[in-house]
Amino acid sequence: MIRFWADEFGRLQTERQLRELLEVEAAEWLYLTEHGLYRVFQMPKPAGGFREVEDPEPALKVVLRRLNEYLQAVYYNVRTKAAFGFLLCPDNDPDPRNIRTNAQRHCNRPYLLNADFLDFFHAVRQPTVQAVFEDEPFEFSEELSAVLARLCCRNGRLPMGSPTSPVLSNFAARPLDAALLALARQQNWCFTRFADDLSFSSDTPVTKPQLQHIRQLCELEGFRFNDRKLVQYGPQDDKFVTGLLVGETVEIPDQYISTLRAEIAKLQTLTEIKFRTGQRESAWADRFEQQVAGHLRFVRFVLGPSDPGYQLLMQAFADAQKPIDDNDPMSWLDFNNYV
Repeated sequence: MIRFWADEFGRLQTERQLRELLEVEAAEWLYLTEHGLYRVFQMPKPAGGFREVEDPEPALKVVLRRLNEYLQAVYYNVRTKAAFGFLLCPDNDPDPRNIRTNAQRHCNRPYLLNADFLDFFHAVRQPTVQAVFEDEPFEFSEELSAVLARLCCRNGRLPMGSPTSPVLSNFAARPLDAALLALARQQNWCFTRFADDLSFSSDTPVTKPQLQHIRQLCELEGFRFNDRKLVQYGPQDDKFVTGLLVGETVEIPDQYISTLRAEIAKLQTLTEIKFRTGQRESAWADRFEQQVAGHLRFVRFVLGPSDPGYQLLMQAFADAQKPIDDNDPMSWLDFNNYV
């Protein structure tokens, strides 16, 4: 199916063929390509501050999601050896790319350098997006490439929050991936990129001149480091790659597990409150339970279903969802005792 989608998209020659492939009527297409609107808001960052999110209006989002499926299929066949984030990962993939396999590449290396790009999506400008479509593997006409770039960009660059921005950022970073992979081979480093997170692991420390060379290669392609997130680890340090602890194997940090245990305990309290008050339905509590379940799926994905620590967490999660059996529901007058 991936090959079929890639081939079907690669055969496009005209704007009309593109519109028909994406199942959009002519009038709506004209509106979306000329006046596509976004809802702009800010979300807090985990480390502090806010991130501007540009959420496409519903009609535009539907079209961009369809387009993303085709772009992902094309990128799957030309993905670089460095790229691990925002990728298709079919079940039978002989070389799966995800947050776990990205971290695995850096196990058993005494030195690690992590770098992070500043405003990664916004650094990819509309002319670059148009050039992506004009170059291989697409080799579309200038006219068709310009329409695609206009459809996928806002204010002259990739928007944070659009379905197509992640895959287009991967396409735009292909020349940089090639340059950094060549440097890594020369220096006997391991280099991977998970979206805007770059990791270099090695048997010897990365020197200041080497770091400056890396920085220059990135800036030549229009990407700048966020110097606050530039971190170097030595042999005695705990090393982290995209939030995962890497040593002889990939592990989940203790802080993540501790937080998850606290969430499960909170869920148990919520379950008890719901039972004692006779309140079986609670949208907020249900969302929280789904959040905890998502965190557990992540632990399973990284550690595996047979990991003893994961099994203990799953048992605690199952216990937290069970209503207590030795008490009858109580009056709302007693509710304050449980909050």
